[in-house]
Amino acid sequence: MKLHKDAFLKKYNPNRTLDKALASGIAAAVQHNSLYRKELLPERKETVVCVWRAYLKELIKRYKHPQSVE
Repeated sequence: MKLHKDAFLKKYNPNRTLDKALASGIAAAVQHNSLYRKELLPERKETVVCVWRAYLKELIKRYKHPQSVE
């Protein structure tokens, strides 16, 4: 499994940066979904992405260490 994970990261995030991982993850999440209203300004879309990114960064802190089954 680690071999496949390393190959994936080498291809899509070779420097293993958090910002690249977040950008790719968010882009993949909205790729096939209509997340935004058609008339929404690009600046507002960027605000949504910034809030989403901040939320994910906070979520990462909770799962940085192994979790128990509970």
